[in-house]
Amino acid sequence: MRPTNHPNYIQPVVIAKWVSRGRVSGVVIFLASAILMGLNGCESKKGGEHRMKQEQLVEKLSKLEENQPAEIDSLAQQVVSEAREPVRAAVQHWQGYDPKMSAKAALLLSGLEELVVVPLLEAPNPSDLRQLNWSLHTVVEAELELRKQTLEKFEKLLEDTRQIPIPPSLSPIKEEEEPPPRRVCDEAYLLLRLLLNYPESEEAYYMNARAFLDLEDREKNAEIAKWKKSRTWTLFAENE
Repeated sequence: MRPTNHPNYIQPVVIAKWVSRGRVSGVVIFLASAILMGLNGCESKKGGEHRMKQEQLVEKLSKLEENQPAEIDSLAQQVVSEAREPVRAAVQHWQGYDPKMSAKAALLLSGLEELVVVPLLEAPNPSDLRQLNWSLHTVVEAELELRKQTLEKFEKLLEDTRQIPIPPSLSPIKEEEEPPPRRVCDEAYLLLRLLLNYPESEEAYYMNARAFLDLEDREKNAEIAKWKKSRTWTLFAENE
């Protein structure tokens, strides 16, 4: 268990409050970032690991074809791993036994936005309940901020009436029914429904989505306007 009674120890949850209230300067946050990233960089060099640079990523991607999904997936996993590696290092320092480093790591993690979510969720729960509480709040705050940005983006697209081209079918067998045409605003509406309408089952969602797409454009426009005003979802499928 961490020596939390150390005279120089400042609880990470207190640090987080200072950040939110503007009591910790950007310089301090920058120093914390530099220290942690420097330590992680030294560890990577000692292990013989080399991070992929932007030019290397573009070069690797340019050599791959669309019919190489396994290779593209492998490259994607490499990008994800390298992006999360320094964050995981910061989480380790936050849960370590050095009070000063733990406090600085908390500062850093508080400013990493959505990048902090997965590393904190996959880390073991700290025995210090104050740290556990801080990590839970940090994850939810990051998710809420990302959700806010998503909603702002998608709500603007509810005004976009451009038609989305239907991609040609790759199957040699002719489909009995063509997929219904959809506009950008229709797609944004359905994706918002998928994101926000938690009680709706997956099956019910697809039934309601198909029923919505079968409406005339003026009816879909009315449904979109209704949602923007009331934030309620119409049940189009009778047997939901």
